[in-house]
Amino acid sequence: MAAPDVVSSRIAGGADMNDKDYRILFGGKEIPTFEAWPKLEVANAALGVLERFNRRRPQLATALTRDLEEEVRRHLRHLEILLPTPPKKGADVVEIARALLQRHTPEEAVERLRSEHGLDCDLNGLVHLAGIDAYLSCLVDEARVLLRNAISPEQIAELWNEGGRPAPGQPFWNPTLIEGILKQA
Repeated sequence: MAAPDVVSSRIAGGADMNDKDYRILFGGKEIPTFEAWPKLEVANAALGVLERFNRRRPQLATALTRDLEEEVRRHLRHLEILLPTPPKKGADVVEIARALLQRHTPEEAVERLRSEHGLDCDLNGLVHLAGIDAYLSCLVDEARVLLRNAISPEQIAELWNEGGRPAPGQPFWNPTLIEGILKQA
């Protein structure tokens, strides 16, 4: 890769993008970053070859090769990295997330935040947004329903782990943690 002074970027906010959808404006087109990096490596390598050619063989360098070197450098300096716009964490968004957790599962709340309110977040983001108390209250309600339907704490922990639900203070849900949140409620 070229030296940091050759490749710089201007960061711009993109609209309605999730964190897996970072894009770069490259050659007038928006392309995903995973496609852009190989192109940038090729452009930097070509720039290096062109610089060496113009410097080592000045008798062969022409106005075109010198201008091309500067043009490539200029394009690399003016890349736009389009980042997702972070959601606004105003009181209204927090209240919306909390209200959704009172009526829906965490997964449904995430989906509704995305589809109805344009907020793109995952389960961890939902916990951060709504707060741990609202999240645990939702889980306690669900756990009680599952227990009434003869689902054991071990099975609940397994279901929640498979669903990727964050466990407070633990890497994974376990029966003791399930019983603990039920006792605290």
